[in-house]
Amino acid sequence: MTDASMGQRMINARPETLLEKPSFKQAVQKRRRLILANGFYEWGREGNRKVPLWIQFKTREPFVFAGLWDCGIGRETGKPLYTFTIITTHANALLRPIHDRMPVMYRRDAGPAVA
Repeated sequence: MTDASMGQRMINARPETLLEKPSFKQAVQKRRRLILANGFYEWGREGNRKVPLWIQFKTREPFVFAGLWDCGIGRETGKPLYTFTIITTHANALLRPIHDRMPVMYRRDAGPAVA
């Protein structure tokens, strides 16, 4: 497996299994992070085609994703390889028609925005 494919495989983490997965066990205890964003893409459908949909708050204000980070040694380079993963949860009513999962998001004034 290449360094790039490892990163792609670890892009999302489900909170219901975080403590069971060896790849996330230490990170959830010691390497949590907040990931600043003003939106994210999710794949939707137009007929038979997949199309990227930009998701953001109506107010367009920034928010943060709940995430984890890690650092290993790149197999191809031998150099430090920093990676992160976004924690996802069940989709809320707004996103459920598009996808069954969504990132755990925090707004400054409201705390976690989860289903």
